[in-house]
Amino acid sequence: MSRQMQQSLPGHLQQYVGANKPAYVPQRVQQELTAHMQKAMPDHLKQYAGAYVEQNIMSRPASSTPLMGRPPIPDRLNRSHSGDVAAEQANAQFLNMFQSDQPQNTAPAAPPSGPDQQIPSAPPGPTSSYDFIMNPQQSTRPPLFKLGGPSAAVRAAVVAGGLLLLLVLFIGFKSILAGSNKSIPSLVGITQDQQELIHLASNGVKNVTDSHLQAFAITAQVSVQSEQGQLITYLANNHRKVANKELVLKVNKSTDNALTAALAASNYDPIFKQAMQTKLASYKQDLQQAYTQTKGPKGRALLTADYDAASLLLKQLGS
Repeated sequence: MSRQMQQSLPGHLQQYVGANKPAYVPQRVQQELTAHMQKAMPDHLKQYAGAYVEQNIMSRPASSTPLMGRPPIPDRLNRSHSGDVAAEQANAQFLNMFQSDQPQNTAPAAPPSGPDQQIPSAPPGPTSSYDFIMNPQQSTRPPLFKLGGPSAAVRAAVVAGGLLLLLVLFIGFKSILAGSNKSIPSLVGITQDQQELIHLASNGVKNVTDSHLQAFAITAQVSVQSEQGQLITYLANNHRKVANKELVLKVNKSTDNALTAALAASNYDPIFKQAMQTKLASYKQDLQQAYTQTKGPKGRALLTADYDAASLLLKQLGS
């Protein structure tokens, strides 16, 4: 095989064959030698071309002739950067393992057996500190959230807490706009006070003889009726309707009996004036208490206007 190879080998490849071959054989030359042998040798010898090049050209120890070939190119991925010829030769042997010994379109033949034909295993390469860039899929960092487990429970708790907070804020905002729940009964009581004043003023309009008291009774009836209508509308807007049977709960039958007796005794005017003064005074106190319990700005504005109107009626009644 050696004689057949030397006879047919081109001149630029003969320097790499024989006793005086250089210690370093470039990979390109190895490929050309293997290809030339597969082309020039008989068919029964072609299957041994790769093994022959590996054993007789790559693995044979070099002579003492100094190396005249091209210096090896340092491997950038090799961290040692030594440029050692023996290491470069080992790299060449490792790369040559993957070269095909058979021509294309032919079935691969089984490699020859024997202790001398064992393919050397590649040594494990050094671990690079940049592996996390070259192989990002090998990252061992655990995911931030997983389906199920404590993270799902934490997220469910956060969502529930957020919904509860929104509900509390909504209720608080609604209570501020509509007024406190404590103000509703007191406001209903104000409408009942107003109904009693309207009842007394209407009685006075029919039975008072003094012109001054007559004018007062008419003014009181009209103004308090208007104030009562505004307050009832305000309560209805805040989901509290006041029925007619509720409005008459503070109508005092004892006062009605006293006025009836005074009318029979021709002493109606002073009894009427006294009854209106007493009722207006208690009405102002109820307005003050309802004002302190009301938080809504509209409700407070109505109570303030009613208090001022009651003060004016008392002033008109006393003059």
